[in-house]
Parts: sequence; structure tokens; C-alpha cells
Amino acid sequence: MTIADALVAVEETAKNGWWEQYLSFMKNSLSVVHNVLTPPLNSVGITKTWGVSIAAFTLSVRAALVPLSIQQTKSAEMMKALKPYQNEIKEKFKLFEDANQNPLAGCFVSLLQLPIFLGLYRSVTLLAKEGKIDEGFLWIPTLQGPVSAPNYRGMEWLTENFDLSTFTPQLGWETTLAFLAMPILLVLLQGTTMKVLTPPPDQDGMTEEEIQQFESSQRILKFLPLMIGYFSLQVPAGLTIYWATSNLFTLFQSVAVKSYYKANPPKVELPDYWDALDDVANMSEEDRREAAKAGI
Repeated sequence: MTIADALVAVEETAKNGWWEQYLSFMKNSLSVVHNVLTPPLNSVGITKTWGVSIAAFTLSVRAALVPLSIQQTKSAEMMKALKPYQNEIKEKFKLFEDANQNPLAGCFVSLLQLPIFLGLYRSVTLLAKEGKIDEGFLWIPTLQGPVSAPNYRGMEWLTENFDLSTFTPQLGWETTLAFLAMPILLVLLQGTTMKVLTPPPDQDGMTEEEIQQFESSQRILKFLPLMIGYFSLQVPAGLTIYWATSNLFTLFQSVAVKSYYKANPPKVELPDYWDALDDVANMSEEDRREAAKAGI
């Protein structure tokens, strides 16, 4: 086998790999939603249907994740309910195991959304390269802009060919401002969503070090909306429809679920031996060893 043959084999393997198959599935799923929605939308006079299709696809994906999101919120509420117990018995007690709770369960939904976002990002980029989403939506001139071929990413549309004599960007102010509106909206939406999702710190049950760590993490997270806004300037506008729809869905879902658990707080059910922990805390080291042997 020659080197050329080996390169061809590697290329074919990459094309037929699981990631390419996943991207094909995501793109085809988005196209199916578009094909289903186009006839009824056309019948009511809506001819530009890709924006609605991306929003509907996002809503369907987020709706499918609702049970997991509710479990995530329930897990977070349970962690809050367990906090007083945790502060009392931080050392050497299996609190989460005895309550049948996983403190990392809340990360699952966030991690699950990552391949969905990456798949949709690549799908929208591929659709843009194929010229299938070259249509407007709301105030957005075209869903495959403002980036352009061949890569459909970058900020050249905003930073290059700026006419300094007339102080005019290459796309003109009207088009440029139309494309800038969604990233600005995303920054505001993401900031609002993060504010709603972030629980207030329980400073009464936190050490000084934990308070400092929490405040440091919050300072870092304040830049996340700006990062998303910056990234949205460099991708097809169709992807911002996903972000905006997902943020709105998350916002309303979080408000609804948190309101429910505020009215119906989770009940902490622990084994009977936890009632003896106050006594254990006052035991000597030798007494604790004896209690451990006895299963207390």
C-alpha cells in the first residue's frame, strides 16, 4: 500500500466515523423538522422557515431533556436540604450515600447538552455551506450570515474593510446593527438566566475559605455571558437562534421548577442511626472506634 492509499483510507475512515455520522444525524433531523414545518408555515404566508425550524428543533430537544432537568433541580434542592447535616458531620460520614443522592448528579444535564450544541453548531455550519439557510428571520437579514464562505466563522465581517472616511462597516450600519442585535440579546439573556439559576450562598454554613472560593467563582462566571456574545459574533446567525431559544426555555423552566420546590421542599430521609450523631460528635476517639464497630 502506498502513502497515497493510506491517506485515502484515513480520510474515508474519518468520513465514516461516529462523529460524522452524528453530525449527519443532527443535520438530517434539523432538515426533517424544516420539511415538516414548511408547508403549514407557507400556508399562513410565512416563506422564510429556517429560523422557526431551528427554534422548534431546539424546543423539542430541550423538551426531551425536561425530565433530566427536573431531576437536576431536585438534586440541587436536596443538596440544599442536606446542607445543615453536612455542616455538622463533614468528616468521615457517608451523608450522600445514606440519603441515596449523588452530589454530581446536577452536572449530567449540562454535560449532555455539550454534544447537542456541538452537533447543532456543525449542522448549521454545514447547512450554511450548502446555502440552505440563506433567508432572514425576525430582524436578522440571513441566518447563514454575517460570516461567509468558505469557513463560515470569524469576525472579518465586523473588523475588516471598515471605511474610515465615512466610518461605515463593510456591510453597512443597518445590516451590521441587525447582526449585532442578537449577540447583545444573548448576553442579556445569559446573564439573566445565570442570575436565576445561581442559588444564594448559605454563608451561615460556610467557612471563610468557602465564601472566598464562591465569590471568586462568581466573579469568573460574570464573564461567561460576554464570552457567549463574543463567540456568537463569529458563527452563522442561525446558531444564535438555538442559544436564544435554549436560554428562554431554561429560564422559564427553572422559574417553574424552583417555584414548585419552594412550595414543596424535598423531604430528607436518613437512616435511624443519624439521630445518634450528636452523641457521636461528643465521643472520644476510642468510643468512636467502638461505635464504628457496632455500626453506629
